[in-house]
Amino acid sequence: MDAVVAALTDGASLLDKFTPKPCGGDLPFFRADHGRSDCAPAAEVWREHRTGELRVTGVDCTHDDMTLPSAPGVSTTEHDHP
Repeated sequence: MDAVVAALTDGASLLDKFTPKPCGGDLPFFRADHGRSDCAPAAEVWREHRTGELRVTGVDCTHDDMTLPSAPGVSTTEHDHP
């Protein structure tokens, strides 16, 4: 148990020292629209993390259903990187 606590403590200290650089290129963002709360973060929070265009696509499902193969309108083949 001591090793687990030490690993978590070390990992948490790294978060304070790490500043990610923006990703190059466009960012496809799939937003779950069904059951979306008014206080849910907007896709625009990702703008500072990329250099290209932010392409937002609303999907008619809940956030939890986004990973299901049946999620409507989500096609990974359209957005695969070369």
